[in-house]
Amino acid sequence: MMSSNNSTKEELISILKKDDHFYEVTSQRKDPKNIEKTIVTVYEVMNGQKRIVEEYATIYELIASPYKEAILINY
Repeated sequence: MMSSNNSTKEELISILKKDDHFYEVTSQRKDPKNIEKTIVTVYEVMNGQKRIVEEYATIYELIASPYKEAILINY
């Protein structure tokens, strides 16, 4: 019997410039069928290296964060 692998890769959501710093915002769904189980990570990018600044358990937590400007809405 075959089983499927539900792990997902980390995807770039946005790049944000704030206070002379650049940030990458990425997401990774723990359950591909449930957007509420998406981990969002904010990295600071400096001199070609990335370091984790914040991690949010849901996309909704990002909305209430200082990095909310990184959210892009497609119409």
